[in-house]
Amino acid sequence: MIHDILECDIIKKILLVILCIAALLVNSFFAWDGYLLDEEQDSNNNNNNNNNNIDPDDEGITEGFDFILDEKKEVKLGSVTHHVTVIDMDAPEITLRIESDPIEVTVELNKPTNVDTNDDGFYDLRIQVKDIDEKSSSVDIEFTLVNIAIMGWVQAPTNRVGDDYEYDFSIFAEVYWINKTSGNYSKYTVTGEGQWDNAIYPVQQVETGFGDLHDAVVKRQVLDGKCTIILDSSDTGKVSVDGSYSAENKVYTELKDKKDIKSVNHGELTIDQMPKATVPIPISYQGDVRYYPDPYEDQKETLDELIWVDKNLTEGDSGSAWFEGSSEDSSGFYNWSADYVEKVKLAGSSGTNIDTMRVNVTSSLWGIMDFQKTFWLSSEHPYPIKVFMRTNQTWEDEEGLFYTIIEQERTLRNYRRGATDIPWALDEDPEYPDLHPLGEYKKWDKVPRGGYKFDSMNEEQTINDQINIHMSPEQAFDFALENSDKLNEFLETYPGAYITSAHFNATVEPTDLQKNAGSQRWNLTLEDYMDRADAYDYAEENDEWPRKSCYSSIMKNITKSLNPLDPDPYSATTELEKEDNFKQGLTTKKRNDMDSEGLTLSGALDILQDDDVAAGWFFDSPDNLKTDELELVMGEGATAAEMPGAEIVEIMTGLTMPHAKFVWHFQLGSVWLVGEGKMTGIDIETGRLVYVMEISGNQMMGLFS
Repeated sequence: MIHDILECDIIKKILLVILCIAALLVNSFFAWDGYLLDEEQDSNNNNNNNNNNIDPDDEGITEGFDFILDEKKEVKLGSVTHHVTVIDMDAPEITLRIESDPIEVTVELNKPTNVDTNDDGFYDLRIQVKDIDEKSSSVDIEFTLVNIAIMGWVQAPTNRVGDDYEYDFSIFAEVYWINKTSGNYSKYTVTGEGQWDNAIYPVQQVETGFGDLHDAVVKRQVLDGKCTIILDSSDTGKVSVDGSYSAENKVYTELKDKKDIKSVNHGELTIDQMPKATVPIPISYQGDVRYYPDPYEDQKETLDELIWVDKNLTEGDSGSAWFEGSSEDSSGFYNWSADYVEKVKLAGSSGTNIDTMRVNVTSSLWGIMDFQKTFWLSSEHPYPIKVFMRTNQTWEDEEGLFYTIIEQERTLRNYRRGATDIPWALDEDPEYPDLHPLGEYKKWDKVPRGGYKFDSMNEEQTINDQINIHMSPEQAFDFALENSDKLNEFLETYPGAYITSAHFNATVEPTDLQKNAGSQRWNLTLEDYMDRADAYDYAEENDEWPRKSCYSSIMKNITKSLNPLDPDPYSATTELEKEDNFKQGLTTKKRNDMDSEGLTLSGALDILQDDDVAAGWFFDSPDNLKTDELELVMGEGATAAEMPGAEIVEIMTGLTMPHAKFVWHFQLGSVWLVGEGKMTGIDIETGRLVYVMEISGNQMMGLFS
């Protein structure tokens, strides 16, 4: 029994890490950093290789030397020899004379400096001063042989239809924590590699989330690879599993304003084996996401766009780029510098080198995580030749230590330059609908309304006249107002509060063949506005989050008479199941930040039915919603990407996560419970279809039982 528990814990830990890393891998592939390369440059770059006189076998040799002021030393690196004299020392700088053709160069402490010793247009020596001791007039210097073209500046050209390219891709991740008191520890190490293939397709007509059609260029990326995850912990020992992943992403960009109006993503993950596991293998998951960004929203620039796309960079340039996050907590500055120029060899190539400029980007994300991204750019090629990214976080106190490291790298292997310019029409303005034409929109105060499919009964109707009409959110709220003293007390204190989250679910009585009898439930959460900074100050002073939230659960039961001759067999009762006022919680959006009119639930269902995929999921037949096992969520930020974790993905990959301010969210099933989940979101303010998502695979709960 102990062995079974231990083995289950191993499986759970390994699988969770695999899923988390796979999510990062798939998301990283969704990035669109830029553009592609020109085959014609291949021979040009090979010709440039003949301009230097360093033996390729010697390149990269590094040696350290100690110097005394005015002392001349022979510096031999492989087959290359220099005579070097320290002629001046004024910390933090020194001046060197390098012979036989004498040149003088000033080098600053701990700042690598490239030197062209023979004036052939290539840096061949890198000098780094490691230490200066003015008392003894001594200095410690490190010399490295390099082979770097002196390019001086870079501006990447634009991309074209027909561009196609392929990168070698690798990832390394490590997560470690230890309890210093008990000595218990866990360390996960993930290594992976694969191919990252990209292409630009011709213009197509594509729909937005409003259903209207636009001309758009198509950018496609495909990622395939394998990974190994090693777990080393005090309670499991060292175990490892192998897996594979793949993903395909298409992004559709409108020609008139260069906004992404649609993306279609498919990802797969397979785990080849689990050590001594009794679950079926291989374990696999796949997901499909169709996302429609808001065309009225200013789309966030990627780091590429902020720093180098359509910009001329000169060696020595530096600056700060401001990344505008989804919230004040996730915005910040990214410092960059065009450090120096160097040659980069194509992946798998025996001799093809490309002249590039190295651009380094660093930041401290929210004061808890260090971020680094490095681009190697070429004026001959519209896409980075190489990209390296790293994030690391460390936390330590008297009780324990925790750190994470994630590194990604890709290097160009093959490329083909397209022959046709993208037909941008930037002198024209695209037209988008203000509202989805199929939606129904009504004024609302505390809660969006149910709409025409949820209208209340009139005096001449019975429950049997509207057995297919479900309790609306405003009906549930009105019932709570009439029956809950706690809700009224809360609203007297916070009159500006409104419903930020409402969950609906229904169950059908299996003995009713008409599937009308059963229960319906709305779980309503009202919250009042508070500025995020004020909330943090309150929490610090009071050691708890502000209590500006109220909860009510309202249930409607529909029963059917056992008498088959009863002309009105259905009856209904409503009750207040649960209530709790002044809970911890708040909203960072004011009610007047929302539109005065909102999409009704009926309007959301009409839009849902217009999508062939979603209609097949959520409707038995036209207008007959599958309420059994349906989870319906109405609320603020139900798909918002406002947390730092989502922001990290956006910053690292350029992917904009699906989000909307206020949504109707429909879900059937879940991967955790049944191994399959289907989800759709519709914007309450505009009726925009936000996303359609399906994830399937092994039932996760069964893996952990």
